[in-house]
Amino acid sequence: MIITTLKELFVFSLSKKGLLILFTFFSVYFALAQDENEDTKNWDNQLYLSTKVTMISPKWKFSGEIQARLEDNMQDLETLFAEGVASFPVFKNIEFVSDFRISKKPDEIVLRPGLGILYKPYINDFQFVNQIKWQNDFHISEGYNENALRYVLVVNKQLSERMIGSFLAGALYRWSDDFQGTELIRTGPGVTYIFNRKYNLFVNYYLSIENNHEYWEWAGIPYIQLIINLD
Repeated sequence: MIITTLKELFVFSLSKKGLLILFTFFSVYFALAQDENEDTKNWDNQLYLSTKVTMISPKWKFSGEIQARLEDNMQDLETLFAEGVASFPVFKNIEFVSDFRISKKPDEIVLRPGLGILYKPYINDFQFVNQIKWQNDFHISEGYNENALRYVLVVNKQLSERMIGSFLAGALYRWSDDFQGTELIRTGPGVTYIFNRKYNLFVNYYLSIENNHEYWEWAGIPYIQLIINLD
């Protein structure tokens, strides 16, 4: 029953009407946030650098990632994290995903377990990767935790033998003792260059808008990731 309902939700999101509603939602949020803060200097140039290792054994897919996030015009290290992910196919185009992240911030360490579902159908020559994921952020130094629900849609298209184009749109809804609401919206294009079966390079540019619980903060984020396929 639950899988059927989720599948119907994903299929609707891939329809023309569903995509129109999704991107209209993002556009309205960006417009409202910009109008609300037009007198506030809240744009930042950030940079995400990542190395990711993947493997398969035999149906399970595993990956490990180390990522550094620079903020304040790419001058300060905002977060350094290590994350492990395991996924298992349960139905055609549907995968169960679990992950665990350890983040080191300037003033704290955050542990983040997560559980989610991926739905990855192909429509014509496009792959639509839908992800719904719950995550729990446990702040060790402060001793409190926050829950969040994330939805991400990634559209992939093989452009040539060595190039894959992509476009991402996603949002995160958080609820905790002192905040409840949409906290993060992010969207942007990307491209993957395939050097060989072992090495890929993924480059993306995100337009990000984040609710700091007082006002919306905007950021432009180049994201560069080296992917190493052990299999």
